[in-house]
Formats: sequence, C-alpha cells, structure tokens
Amino acid sequence: VSKDALPINQWAHVTVTYDGSSRADGLKIYLDGELQELNIVRDKLTRTIAASPAELALGQRFRDKGFKNGRVDELKVFAAELSALEVQYIYLKDESPANIREFLYNLPDEALHEFFTAEQGKIDELRSTLAELRGRRSKVAEAVSEIMVMVEDKTPRQTYILTRGAYDAPGEMVSRALPSAILPEPVEQNANRRDLAAWLTRPEHPLTARVAVNRFWQAMFGQGLVRTSEDFGLQGSLPTHPELLDWLAVDFVESGWDVKRLLKMIVMSRAYRQISDPTRELLELDPENTLLARGPSQRLPAEMIRDAALSAGGLLIPRLGGPPVKPYQPAGLWKEKSGKTYTREEGEGSHRRSLYTYWKRTSPPPAMMTLDASNREVCVVKRQVTMTPLQMLVLLNDPQYVEAAKALAMRAMAESNELEPQLKFVFRSLAARAPDKRELDVIERMFQSQLEDFQIDAASAMSLLQVGDAAVGEEFDAIRLAALTVVAEGLMTYDETVMKR
Repeated sequence: VSKDALPINQWAHVTVTYDGSSRADGLKIYLDGELQELNIVRDKLTRTIAASPAELALGQRFRDKGFKNGRVDELKVFAAELSALEVQYIYLKDESPANIREFLYNLPDEALHEFFTAEQGKIDELRSTLAELRGRRSKVAEAVSEIMVMVEDKTPRQTYILTRGAYDAPGEMVSRALPSAILPEPVEQNANRRDLAAWLTRPEHPLTARVAVNRFWQAMFGQGLVRTSEDFGLQGSLPTHPELLDWLAVDFVESGWDVKRLLKMIVMSRAYRQISDPTRELLELDPENTLLARGPSQRLPAEMIRDAALSAGGLLIPRLGGPPVKPYQPAGLWKEKSGKTYTREEGEGSHRRSLYTYWKRTSPPPAMMTLDASNREVCVVKRQVTMTPLQMLVLLNDPQYVEAAKALAMRAMAESNELEPQLKFVFRSLAARAPDKRELDVIERMFQSQLEDFQIDAASAMSLLQVGDAAVGEEFDAIRLAALTVVAEGLMTYDETVMKR
C-alpha cells in the first residue's frame, strides 16, 4: 500500500510492476511516473501468485466494496516487469507527448546504462533462468499439503467490552486471562494459546477429562453419562453416575490421557458386555437405559455403515493418509449449487474410507446426509439419529452399496459352489454371525424368487451387474450372481447390519 493517497477529483497515472518473486518487496507502485514509498501490510505469499484467469478485478480486494465512484480511462498490461525509465517514458508519452524529446535528451548516463544493460542477452538469460527456478520452486510448494494455522501477534490487539454488542461502541478495555471460576489458581494474565492448552490439561482441571471420557462413553453407549455432552454448564443435565464419571476422568489423566486404554476398559466392562434386549419390566422401568442394566443399542453412524459395506465386499482401501477423494454422488448437485462439475474418482477413489470423502459444505454427500451425518456447517458433538424409509432406499439403490453387494456376492461364489454356504457367507460378512435356520430359509426363498425373475428378464440382471467399477469375471454365472447380489443388498438393510446391539 502506498503511503500517499491518490489525488481526488483529478486524473492520476498509476503503474504497478511486479518481479514474480512472491515477496512484497518485488512489487512497486508509481504515481505519475514517480516511485512511491510503500507500507507492507502483509507479506505471506508462499506459493505461486498465478490465479484463475476468469476475472480481472481493478481497485478491489477481498470483501471490499471495490473501486467506488471512480473511473478508469485506459488499461495497459505488459508481459514483462517495467524498469523505472520505462515507467517514466510511458507516463510522458500518455500525458505530455511534446516533452518526450526533452526527456530523452536529458536522461543521465546511469539511467541509459541501466536500461540498455537490462536488454542485453546475458541479462535475458539470467532472467529466464530465474523464472525457471521460481517455477520449479512453485511446483514443489504446490505439491505440499498445507493447513491453516494461527500465529500469535507480537503486539496483542486491544479488546473492549462492546456496549450492547455494537462494534462501534467499545466500552471497558479487557485483557486475556484464564477463567478463575473454573480453576482458581494460578490465573495467568495475558496468557497465550499455549498457556490455555497447559491450563486445560492440568490434572486438577475439573472439566477437560470429564468432557473427554463422557464423549468416549457416548461413542460406545450412544449417550454419555452426562446426556447433554455438548453442555456441561448450568443448562446441561446432571451426570447419571457422577462417581463413575469422576473415577473415569481421574484414571484417564493418570494413564497419561491414553485413549486406547480407556476404550478397551469400556468395551471389556460388564456394563458394555450385557445383552441389549431388555425385558418388558426393565423397558417400562428404564426405557432410556439410564441405569445401565443392559448393553448399548444404537444405529451405526453413516461413515461406519458405508465402510462396513465396502469391507464386506472386499473393496475397502485400508491405506492411511492422502488427499480427499470423490466417491459416488448423484450427478448435477455441484452444478446446481456452484456451477462446478463433480467428477467421481473410479477404483480406489471410490473405495477409500469415508474419512477421506471430499466434503463440499454447500453440497455435502447426500447419502451421508440421509444417514444422519453432520453437514459440518457448525460443530456437532452429538448427532441426531433417525430411522426413515429413505435410508433403506439409499442402502438398496445407491451405486456405492450396490457395487459392494455385487463384490460380496462374487466373494461368496468364489468361496463355494453350493448355495447354502454362499448365503451363510454373505450373512456372516454383514451381521458378524451365522444365520439360524429360520433366517436361512427366508434369504434362500429371497434368492430363489430373484433367480426366477432374472431368468425371465436377463437384461435386468446384466444391468444390475454393470453397476460399479469391478468387472464380472467369466467364471461367474451372471444370473445367479445377480440374484445373490440382491440378497446381499437386502441384508445390508437388515437390523443387525446397521445397528449395534
């Protein structure tokens, strides 16, 4: 930013040059041919300055009103950085053509030497080499994933209590401090984020460990010992088992905040290993299982349902880390919201864990949303769990689940040539147990019914088997494989597949 403002109500000749160095000192501003003194507000560019060529904005910056009530008479763009001499020449040519001859005659020898030296072949070669090196550096930088981090200001910003919440009505000045009402001693004045982190994890802190173990308990039982896991304040619920919550919190801290140890202890506890089915009397007495008299019973979250289906079909990619991927999604959703096109990644990109699914805030994956995933617009500590017919339609028709069912059917047919072992394999892969005789009879009738339908309408069977990236080998009977795929799809909606009991 130039220290001097543009003159008002008169034309000004402004020239901006940039040397491609990605540094603030590589940019110069000239006003009427004269170099201006600059204030450097930000110098944080670490990657290429190249941006989308779709739009060129003049006199505007991010979230600014733009060049208001002003005019632009002429715009020139040059393919190279202009020297100071060239800037002066262009200014005189545009503003005072009659003075160009006098300007050239009166040029000092140093200015002429600088100008003509810059045009020599050696300088051009060095500039070309510099441009190539900068390009290579930018490619290396672009390949490295970055995340946003916060940096402590060297000079803390003055902060005030806003009168009635109005930004233009500052009241009493306040400074940073740790809340003494929660942990009285010691209270650090002007504490930074590191001090806050150390304060939060002090062994005697009354909240951090309790909030943490309560959320882990909620993940395993469906609800925490404090039901309002998002609110431990005065508006929140009291713990149903306060002594258990205290003991778990103290043990968690003394173990060195060992999460794996805590989860192992919970799943091996007698409370967790109980049967989930309640008696009629217990259901009337304790419908929400507040007394922990039975094991947990809850619908699995969207990510677990999808990952379990891919795992059962042998499609899940176990590799850790890497960039986000774009699996199956109905066509046109991005186009409708942002004008962009969503392109599905075939193969591995559609079979990675749900953790790596690319998430667009204005257009989240619809299958995930149907299964009650958070839209991530706000932080959600506890998801709302619903049971709707639309969820079953997703499990029966979404290409991700149809493909997983087909892959599971192929695994079953590769395991055995007999129908009963194939059905048992599919059931066990999804429900984690062998079917009883009654269940086996039901899915066998389902298989036979679908087999008869596909024998009459072979085109429908072939259409079903076309879903997904994996090709069907010639060793499989396509009609039987399609019938077994439908059985696998049906079992993906089975209560024991999507519920934890």
